[in-house]
Amino acid sequence: MIIRLQGCASEKYKANVVKMGIPDENSIGVPTADIRRLAKEIGNSNELAFELWETGYHEARLLAVLLFEKKQVSAADVEKLMTAATGGIVQETSHSWEVPAQRYAYDVIILDEYGKSCRGKGDSRV
Repeated sequence: MIIRLQGCASEKYKANVVKMGIPDENSIGVPTADIRRLAKEIGNSNELAFELWETGYHEARLLAVLLFEKKQVSAADVEKLMTAATGGIVQETSHSWEVPAQRYAYDVIILDEYGKSCRGKGDSRV
């Protein structure tokens, strides 16, 4: 799958992602539209999503989030994924604490009682 992502890469896009703070060694340079297209082609797969997440590539992790069968991801899985992505959810260990919009990025995969993800404080369904 990484080879497939690399086939969609562009140096211009990679430079943009690096400029936004994603380390060069963790970026492939794939536009988000291409990642979404791939996700639709592949369909849900927690097994593949976890494998992609473990690569550490920014774009692979974006694809992983789209591939997860969210109702089958446990709270422990979410905690593990977010610790890997952010260093944790407290200021002392977080890599993104200074970026408020990303501070609680794990909200995008926490589901309400209806299986829907929520924005903000959890009162606005996506």
